[in-house]
Amino acid sequence: MTAPGMGTPFASEVPTVDIQGWLQDLLPEAYQRYQPVLERGLLHFVQSLKPERRQAILLNQIQAQSSAERMTALMRDCPTLHKLGQLLARDPRLPESFREKLRELESCLPLASVEDYEWPLELCPQQALAEGSVASVFACSWGETEVVCKQLKPGVAEKLREEFAIWEDLGGKLGAWCRENELPVFDYRTILAGLVRLLEDELHPSREQRQLLLAAQRFQNQPEVQVPQLYPQLRGLVMERLHGTPLLEHERAAELFPLAVRVLITDPFFTPEEDGIFHLDPHPGNMWVSREGRLALLDWGSVLVLSKGRRALLTQALLSAWRGDQQDWEFYASQLTGAPVGACPRSGTLSGLLDPECWGEQFPLDLILLRKILFHLEGIEAQLGESQLMWHVFTQAGLRFLAELPMRLAAPLDWRGFSTHLSNLDIVRHTVLHWLKPSDWQD
Repeated sequence: MTAPGMGTPFASEVPTVDIQGWLQDLLPEAYQRYQPVLERGLLHFVQSLKPERRQAILLNQIQAQSSAERMTALMRDCPTLHKLGQLLARDPRLPESFREKLRELESCLPLASVEDYEWPLELCPQQALAEGSVASVFACSWGETEVVCKQLKPGVAEKLREEFAIWEDLGGKLGAWCRENELPVFDYRTILAGLVRLLEDELHPSREQRQLLLAAQRFQNQPEVQVPQLYPQLRGLVMERLHGTPLLEHERAAELFPLAVRVLITDPFFTPEEDGIFHLDPHPGNMWVSREGRLALLDWGSVLVLSKGRRALLTQALLSAWRGDQQDWEFYASQLTGAPVGACPRSGTLSGLLDPECWGEQFPLDLILLRKILFHLEGIEAQLGESQLMWHVFTQAGLRFLAELPMRLAAPLDWRGFSTHLSNLDIVRHTVLHWLKPSDWQD
């Protein structure tokens, strides 16, 4: 017999999941053309797992009552899919019932018990707080001090290495499947390899320790923002315990959202420093409001670093797209991709400006990750019932431009060292071309 929601058995006699049925239920009509590739990819992924993992997935499917529950259960069983589910949870193009289930992946209680983990001798574990794709967080006591300890989930390293190998194999197949179905083709092998490297970083607590220390230094003069204090003298990743409320559950959520936009997007993008450092997982489970009313940013396991040169080119490319200047767009965007690009993007959302179909087959990983950050923030914005993310970013960028005006009076015409990445000559050029050159957009 086959359990509900299950498909035909594998050669190893372990049944698989009904990917086709799930996608039919969950994919909006506008995205049905992607179903054949998604179906083949997910089925290949599940079939490539070890039999014991497939059996465990099957057992966790038995209690699920809907396609949304079954897909969410599959994602929780696979760390790489878990990470994907956290992103999709805020995608307004998916059915609300599915997104509601996926939001459980942002912060759920650990499946393993306290006894399944190894603890530093100095710590006394108290209770489980949350579980992510790679690690679990527990409240502990360190003498009289309340702390939290972030621990890798039992067996997660082995699961990730198994899944990494599968994604590497899939990277060579997805392009061919997309061509067969006349879908946009990208360099999936390179993209997936880059994503694998990012997830590998989360297996090394020392990297998050370093990123947490850098974040604390960055926000030390911003009393409205808080990151957990690190206790580096203790083994593992041990931090102060912050008490508060998830951002979306707080009465001041709408009021604090512009602050979140500033610290997560505008500040790291419009900085004169060489590296702009972005929090890579700004989903609601990682943004809280402390008891003191400060915006607390949790989980610094992954960050995106964008150089000033890349940020400057992106600024030029998006200004050219805003003007509808295809030639200028291609000139700047192709320097970011290293390959030809498509038509300049026309979108009312920030993530839409990073539409992969506009950026061509060599859509670079750093821009994919920047789009991921924007997706998270746009999802939060939608849940707040607002549509002002682009307005917040443009307003904050405008304020930076005004602050630069005294310095611009004495700067060389072609100097781009400003936080807005535009020289005086760039501003004159874009302004003149906006008024004199007809847009390439065809309505």
